Amino acid sequence: SKDSTVRHCAAIFLGDRYRNPEAMVINGPVHKPNSPPPQFPIPTQVIPHLAEHLKSDPDVLVRMCTVFALCDLRYRTNTTPILLTGLDDKDKIVRIRTCTALIGIPHDYTEPLQTRVIPTLIDCLNPNGEVEQIWQAAYCAEQLGTNGTAVIPALRTLLTHDSPKVRDYAGRALLRIKPATKE
Repeated sequence: SKDSTVRHCAAIFLGDRYRNPEAMVINGPVHKPNSPPPQFPIPTQVIPHLAEHLKSDPDVLVRMCTVFALCDLRYRTNTTPILLTGLDDKDKIVRIRTCTALIGIPHDYTEPLQTRVIPTLIDCLNPNGEVEQIWQAAYCAEQLGTNGTAVIPALRTLLTHDSPKVRDYAGRALLRIKPATKE
């Protein structure tokens, strides 16, 4: 569709349609009572179309919703290689959301953390970036838990940031990554 709202809603719908049925959903789409069940196997055009939208859609919200959809679809098929393209997005928030999705995958599947996640996250923790992006990157880093030792130096530099929000999220992340640290 030429309408970006239709495209981002379609991505949300696809992710919800094929997600883990046992997963908790907060504020998910409302299902109509006469909605048909999902098709199995997943229609062959779904993944390639989502991959293309993640790579080249001009609308940041569509790309972000595509990341979420691909993360949900991971329950049915391995979308990790496609998600990795989100780490190259021109928008930092899309890169941060991609990091979040890729951090969650090892928690749910027998798959290691992708090696590109940590360097991408460190780049997003740059103290000279936009406050909104920095605190969200710090929140994402917190999700790494003890796997996040490589981001500790970047988080420590944020403890003196001008923004109290950035300082708070950096401190929380440090406590979660290295619980013995009293920062």
